[in-house]
Amino acid sequence: MIQWQCRQCGEGIEVPESLASDAVECPQCGVFSRPPEEMIPKIRTAPDTPPKPSRANPDKPQPTMLNPFPQSPKPPAERQAASLRNAGIILTLIAVAACFLAFVMPTDYNGTHNLGLLNNRTVVATIASGALVAGVILYGIGLGTIAIIRAIKT
Repeated sequence: MIQWQCRQCGEGIEVPESLASDAVECPQCGVFSRPPEEMIPKIRTAPDTPPKPSRANPDKPQPTMLNPFPQSPKPPAERQAASLRNAGIILTLIAVAACFLAFVMPTDYNGTHNLGLLNNRTVVATIASGALVAGVILYGIGLGTIAIIRAIKT
């Protein structure tokens, strides 16, 4: 137990050592106070020991505050293949949106929004279908290239 006098009224205050660093309310006047610094028990520290060796691989990037889940850098060929795959995904999504647009595109009452012999809906649907096929092909080439690169590495 730690005992000291209230700085306001002089009343005796007694607290267990576990509460020594907390401000305690005086039972007489209600003022919060802490025991003098010399009365607070010092925190015991462990003896100086050398740090344990890290099992982390020094070649592998270590987590930081800005990058908590680091990845090892990909080789340039794999990055290019991943970019090709991502381009295929984006082109496919755009083509799907264009196909949807072709089906909801408004026409005049008699459907005469034409470009020559074809109406707008047919033109958009044709272009969208070609882009859809191209996107799926790009995606497949990207995935295949990534698989080949990874198979060569192992």
